[in-house]
Amino acid sequence: MGSGAGFTNVGALTLSTATGLKLGSGTFDVLSTTSLDAAGLTGTPVPGPAGLVTNPATLTSLGLGIKGNLVLQGGLLTVDSSLLLDSQDGEL
Repeated sequence: MGSGAGFTNVGALTLSTATGLKLGSGTFDVLSTTSLDAAGLTGTPVPGPAGLVTNPATLTSLGLGIKGNLVLQGGLLTVDSSLLLDSQDGEL
């Protein structure tokens, strides 16, 4: 997410270093999920930390270690309702 990103009328915002999101009985993985796989995903996202997963193979293919940091720097973040920050074993 870059400078000037914005969200309007979002009930809950999750910022995470996870590589995957559980949707119903399936999982969307940032690198391995194809468009065909994504079309087959049904259901709603699993809420909270239980819905966020990290595949070590995805991290390796990105050249990253097991721990990722979540950094918010030099900006303003205001949340009216619900915010989840998840760094998958890294630092916040």
